[in-house]
Amino acid sequence: MAMTIICNPRYAAWHDFLLTLPQRMDREGEAVFEGRNLIKDFPAPDGSKVVVKRYKMPNFFQRIAYSFFVKGKAKRAFNNAQELARREINTPEAIAFIECRSCGWMGYSYLFTRYDDKAPIVDKLSMDENFDKPFATALASFFATLHERGIIHHDLNNTNVRYSQQADGSYVFSLIDINRMTCYEKDTQPPLKQCLKNLTLYGDICPMYKFIGHEYIRFRHLPEDTFKLLIDVKEAHDRHWHRKKRFSHLWHRIFH
Repeated sequence: MAMTIICNPRYAAWHDFLLTLPQRMDREGEAVFEGRNLIKDFPAPDGSKVVVKRYKMPNFFQRIAYSFFVKGKAKRAFNNAQELARREINTPEAIAFIECRSCGWMGYSYLFTRYDDKAPIVDKLSMDENFDKPFATALASFFATLHERGIIHHDLNNTNVRYSQQADGSYVFSLIDINRMTCYEKDTQPPLKQCLKNLTLYGDICPMYKFIGHEYIRFRHLPEDTFKLLIDVKEAHDRHWHRKKRFSHLWHRIFH
């Protein structure tokens, strides 16, 4: 098994340390998430924490694609983290990535980032009328900034957007799970319909969602009738999502 490592130049001195982590993933480190992918924290050489994400073994078709035609998930996430930093969008700093190959075929891949203790926004989302309006306004501003800087995160859900509150009461947001992302050319914004579709993933239609929608439109200086289009796009997305869920449940009842 051959391992290829690409390091952020700032962490070149960690090269040998990082190469030891794939072999240590199953028996060491503090688990952050164990599922399709495995995420663990390890003590870093400077006394801080390094987060290691091991992407699941690609299936047959993915192995062909990642081996010969498209960038693997760890490489995409590493490149996207650097692009977000250039556009001044917060994300845990990328340290390095490793790709493991056997006879040229892609196996496991690993992404190494700095530790970030921000919490998922799901903790602050509310379905009732008594939601946190300053937080909702700040979140709408973040979404507007994201799109104005040409970024579409294709899994912009309520756990992949993180937040922290500063001493002055303001909020700072960041993105994780960034291997699926589109970066438009500098000074080029995504089409409006794509932006509105991007806002369908983080929550359900409720007073807070509608408030964030209005604030997003205000921050982007869009026409007021954009709100109706936003709700239409959201309702269409939710209908499609519920149809898929019903079909999935039916499939499992029949075949399991």
